Amino acid sequence: MRVSDYNIYLPFMDDKYIFVQGLTGAFDLVEENIYKQLLEATSDRSKIESLDEKIKEQLLKRGYLTNRTNEEEQMILGKLTEKINEKNQNNINVTFIPTYNCNFRCVYCFEKKLEEKGKEWMTMKMDTKTIDATYKQIDKWIEEGKKVTNITLFGGEPLLYPNYEIVKYIVENAKKRNLSVAAISNGYSLEKFEDLLGKDGIEYIQVTLDGLKEFHDKRRFLVGNQPTFDKICKNIDLALKKGTVINLRSNINKENFEVIDELIELYNQNKWTSYPNFKYYFKATHKCYEKKANIVKDIEIMKELGNKFGDVSKFNFNSIYNSLSNSIKNMFEKGGYAPIKGGYCGANGGMYTIDPLGDVYACWDVLGNEEQIIGKLNIEKGKIEFNNKSDYWKNRTVNKIEACSKCKYSLFCGGGCAAHAGIVNGNMYSPYCEDFKTIFEEVVPTIFKEVYSKEAN
Repeated sequence: MRVSDYNIYLPFMDDKYIFVQGLTGAFDLVEENIYKQLLEATSDRSKIESLDEKIKEQLLKRGYLTNRTNEEEQMILGKLTEKINEKNQNNINVTFIPTYNCNFRCVYCFEKKLEEKGKEWMTMKMDTKTIDATYKQIDKWIEEGKKVTNITLFGGEPLLYPNYEIVKYIVENAKKRNLSVAAISNGYSLEKFEDLLGKDGIEYIQVTLDGLKEFHDKRRFLVGNQPTFDKICKNIDLALKKGTVINLRSNINKENFEVIDELIELYNQNKWTSYPNFKYYFKATHKCYEKKANIVKDIEIMKELGNKFGDVSKFNFNSIYNSLSNSIKNMFEKGGYAPIKGGYCGANGGMYTIDPLGDVYACWDVLGNEEQIIGKLNIEKGKIEFNNKSDYWKNRTVNKIEACSKCKYSLFCGGGCAAHAGIVNGNMYSPYCEDFKTIFEEVVPTIFKEVYSKEAN
């Protein structure tokens, strides 16, 4: 018997420690003396014998103690990962790219290289044959028992007015199948799609504001350098009244770190925060696309948000913190499973993105890169014909990344973004941890504190 390689120990209040088991997904509140005994037993197995028999039995049951070797634990991680990944492959999310064209020229756009393909390529639009063939594939997935719940519109800018008929066709076909529709949009032309907004149409839209008018218009402007702020604000009003959920994102770097207060004040002044269908968050720009001098980390943003919101509520305003926080809260409140995962996101699971050419990609970050195409839509057969690149993306799980297979946080982290790992490390099958460990070690005790105080009362 020995101490597991996948134990996480987090200091807590009242001389207690939070134990987290990275393989079994166990979360426990433990007295400090047991933590010290287990820590000693890590380097000296004989110390295990000094543990109380009932405690020892419980630690073994929860996975903190194990009879398995290091290699056997890694094999367990591999089996878990494969099982989780198999399930994730059955949860399908389809993204349509109506066009790669965009009416904005944002200074930090990660799709800038697409412009090198020329105007004809950029302005091509998806046709109804491509949409019909995609929905035939969706119908086959549903018949096979796979879970398809929503459709996403992405680009370029999907909600350009010339795309109206195509977007309407996509939405109508989604609603016939009871699929929800979301869009990632700059928000500039929403008024042109007014009749498609709301619960019977596009139910969710992510829009971006990067600051108040003067700053935003310097960063997110039209092709001809014209401003966009005022029109986006009007369209947010419109969409909220129509019942569409607006999730307002702000991309933060050192240039606009100070605008967080101003934006929150703006949202309150505009009475957007009074709408139940309004959300907002602040996300650090991805360092792999950012100038080094401009980089701000999400943990820095959270420190700023911590001055304005409660211990747990602050997590709602950053996507990384929010995802982890909600999954752990659900585990406690609804008696669900621990938030473990084999891969980082849908790109390693059931996410498929179809562009106007019928090319299929696993990840939005690599759109237009022919080397990253994972399949081709067969229009006549109404099915996606996958290539070897599909397995390369869909099999990127933590057990396939050497450093991750030995990491106690791996099943909570998922190995990080594959696309960003490829850019920064030159290898998709490498870890892209960023600050996950720091974030995990902040979120878990904070959630525990809330749960602990509720139980005490």
